[in-house]
Amino acid sequence: MKKGVIALCTVVLIAFVVVLTTSCNNLDQNEKEKKVMKDDALDLDCGNWIIFDEKGVYGTGSKYGYMDKTGEIKIPAQFDDAYEFSEGFAVVYMFSTDKEPPLPDSWEPYGTHAFINAKGKYVFLCEEGWLTSFSEGIALVRDKEGQYFINTSFEKVFDVANFATIEPFIEGYALVQTKGTPYPSPIEKKWSYIDKTGNLATDKEFEEANPFSEGMAAVKNNGKWGVIDNNFNLVIDYQYDSAGDFSDGLMAVEKDGKSGYIDKTGQVVVDFVYDYNFTFREGLASVSKDGKYGFINTKGEVVIPLKYKYTQGFFEGLSAVKADNGYYGYINTKGEFVIEPIYTAAYWFENGLARVSTYVSNYYFINQNGEIVDPHN
Repeated sequence: MKKGVIALCTVVLIAFVVVLTTSCNNLDQNEKEKKVMKDDALDLDCGNWIIFDEKGVYGTGSKYGYMDKTGEIKIPAQFDDAYEFSEGFAVVYMFSTDKEPPLPDSWEPYGTHAFINAKGKYVFLCEEGWLTSFSEGIALVRDKEGQYFINTSFEKVFDVANFATIEPFIEGYALVQTKGTPYPSPIEKKWSYIDKTGNLATDKEFEEANPFSEGMAAVKNNGKWGVIDNNFNLVIDYQYDSAGDFSDGLMAVEKDGKSGYIDKTGQVVVDFVYDYNFTFREGLASVSKDGKYGFINTKGEVVIPLKYKYTQGFFEGLSAVKADNGYYGYINTKGEFVIEPIYTAAYWFENGLARVSTYVSNYYFINQNGEIVDPHN
């Protein structure tokens, strides 16, 4: 059970003035020039920038750029897609202009992925391939030359050609699919973990597996979930119908149709009395019983009554909740509404802003005072 919850610099981006190849290329052949390009963006804290679009802050079929939490534009909207900044760089995407877009589930290479730095300069291009964001100092590249990881100097560090699916590195390990076919139709897939040499960190394989969290990971075999430590020893037996990640020392698990929480020894800390439960965030976890949602603390005590139609979880001290009137608002950790329930959709706060809507397709950003933040104003 992966309960995830899937942000974000003042110059117009440089034009594509180099000839692209069908593989990924570092734009700066001169090492000194490359260092200057990277260093001249280091003073900018781009990790808290938010992605906005040119039409209405967030939508589809538009161009994307980056702003700060006050609405000041840091990189103008000009990309067909854009991802959050991570470790000083962001992945952006430009559609190909000479062919139709692929189907949503297609993995056909299409268009150009690139890394930009905090000045909005292209520092690495990948035509007809993919890039992932940097995590723990490395990022995955997939192109016609294969699959491999690069470091933040855009140097290849190791190949990972033998795996169908590769997830980001977390706590020193990355999940890989060792058998079967890639998404969206995996067949007879098995999962394991690689280390930062690109080699399998264990010979054990699993039907499903979660990334490591707090030194442990939920894994599944024979239809049941258990828990391994970071030496890949099974420390909690296979017995659960679903399992999440450790947070605040507790993991959400499900057994016989009911949900509860266990600690790292496998001891049940919160009994299996809930219909749904979610990962702890900021010391509280959203739980549900009989169609109503509320919050418990790490002792299992109900601290915000189960009275909402839906709760999202706390992010930056606030949680979106669906009230009895059918609309979403935001409560604090005392269960008090600080932003009234007037929205048809509401998402979590990140870097001081949350995306909301009062109409089906009209999204915009608000701050923690409920004020609209719009880079177009």
